[in-house]
This record gives sequence, structure tokens and C-alpha cells, in this order.
Amino acid sequence: MQRVTVGLTLIFMQSAIGCGTGTASTPAAQAGTSASGGSSSTQAGRTSSAVAGQSSTAGRTSVTPPTAATGGSLATAGSAARNAVAGGAAGNAGTGGSAAGTAASSGGGSGGAGQGGSSGSSSAGSSAAGGSSSITGTLGALGAVKPIMNGWATTNGLETLVYLSTSPLTCAQMMTQGVRWLGTLPAGTQVIEIVVGNPSSTKTYTIGTPAALGGGEVNYAEGSKSSASEVTGKTGSITFTTATAKGVQEGMISVSAPFMASGNFHAEWCEGGTEF
Repeated sequence: MQRVTVGLTLIFMQSAIGCGTGTASTPAAQAGTSASGGSSSTQAGRTSSAVAGQSSTAGRTSVTPPTAATGGSLATAGSAARNAVAGGAAGNAGTGGSAAGTAASSGGGSGGAGQGGSSGSSSAGSSAAGGSSSITGTLGALGAVKPIMNGWATTNGLETLVYLSTSPLTCAQMMTQGVRWLGTLPAGTQVIEIVVGNPSSTKTYTIGTPAALGGGEVNYAEGSKSSASEVTGKTGSITFTTATAKGVQEGMISVSAPFMASGNFHAEWCEGGTEF
């Protein structure tokens, strides 16, 4: 009976111990499992973290490239816009410059044309009125020699006469037989008279010696006045470089007293013209 009891007791204790061991083992296993779960959890956390990181990275990737692309596009668009604007501005500037250049060129051309026109007018006037002359000096009370407008040459018996006028003078105005044309010109007009023998020659004439004796004269008078008011040069010379019979007369004058006048003259022929 006691053996049975003892045996039962041992069995009971072994069972208890076994149970205890099983219980202890289970928590340990659970703990292990829990640890493993913890590890899993940690791994999951890492994974989660990694995933989150990746997700974040993916997020950055998904955001950054588009943003970069968009930014790049915008930057490119901006650059393109700026370039376009700059290009437009440059184009406009170029166009403006070109327009300005064209305008400047056009203006210059117009100016040239204007000058050419004036020159043409002057040439036309000169051609019709005797070409161009350039005389400088001072004609007594009439002051400095004004620009010569017209130059005409004609004859009077044994004399060749050249007239340089600072006011418009036509050959027709000079064809006034018996009437002196000097008085028909405006007051203040300067008229220079050159007198040499007829026919004129390409040589130098001494002022002060009568034309009939191979010399020459240089005189001046004022428009609106009588020819009796003329002032006669006393010293100087006249040189003819062109002496065409009933044609162009050209040369130089140099007068030193009682007035001063020097320079080149050019005169067209005026058949039928008279003295001033």
C-alpha cells in the first residue's frame, strides 16, 4: 500500500516535474518565439524602415526626378524663354540697328542726294550761268567777297570782258544794247569785271597796263548803281589758263590795291552781252 502510494507519489511528482518542465519549456519557446517574433519584428522594423527608406527614397526618386525634370524643363523653358527674349531683343536690336542703319544709310543717302541735288542745282545754275568761281578778298566798302553765283564772258570791240556776279545774272540780262544792266541787280550785289584784249590769250596780264597795250584790268562795282561807281584795281595780275574763242574763259586774278581780290574764275560765253 505504501509502495503504491510512494509509486503514485513518484509518478505524480514526475508528472508535476514533467509538467513544470513543459511549462517552463513552453514559455522559453514562446519567449524564443517572442524573441524570434521580436527579431522578426525588428527585422520587420528594419524591413519596414528599409521599405520606408526605400519608399522614402522611392518617394524622393519619384519626386526628385520629376521635379528635376520639371525644374530642368522649367529651367530649360526659362532659358529658352530668356534666350527667345534675348534673341528677340537681339533681333529687335539688330532690326532696330538695321533699321537705324538703314535709316542712317537712307538719311545719309538723302543727305547725299540733297547735297547732290544742291550740287546738281548749283552745277545746273553754274552751267547755265557760267560755271563756278572762287574769289576771296575785300572789295572796299562792299566788304568780303561773297560767293560767286554767275560768270559770263563777252566782247566789246577790242576788249574781252568777264563778269562775275554774286547775285543771279543771266546772259539775257546782259543783252541790253544801249542800257547798262548793272543797275538792274539788287543793291549789295558785287560784280567783278576782268578786262583783257580781244581775243584773249592763255598768258599773264599785268594790271595797270591798258588792255589795248597788252595789259589787263580788274574792277568792281555794286548792283543797283551806275557803272560810273566802279573801283579800278591798280596793281596785280591776271592769268588766263583757258581762252576759247567765243567760248569758256578761265584763269586766276590777284589784285593787291586799292582793294584785295584773288582766286580762280570760270565764265561761259554770252554772245551779244554788253558792259556793265
